[in-house]
Amino acid sequence: MPTGLFVPGCARAAGERTFEEAVLDIKNCARPLRTEEQLEVYGLYKQATAGRAPGHNAAVPRMALLRSAELAAWRQLRDTPQPAARREYVEAV
Repeated sequence: MPTGLFVPGCARAAGERTFEEAVLDIKNCARPLRTEEQLEVYGLYKQATAGRAPGHNAAVPRMALLRSAELAAWRQLRDTPQPAARREYVEAV
């Protein structure tokens, strides 16, 4: 499920990068990310590292899990396999 996200000014020179290198690139990005970019990168990162997003649990307030926008971004990728999320993250960043 391609996201269509590309964060200019954050990626290194073209070539094969690992997921870990892409994570460092986004942390060292020369420009601040727009909110939409932050949420999409967050969702891809969480899906790639933690897997399927948790469902809503009435006993645990949603804000206790994550801020609702971040959780929603992660949940959008709920059925994306972790290797695919890692690949999409590297391509996006």
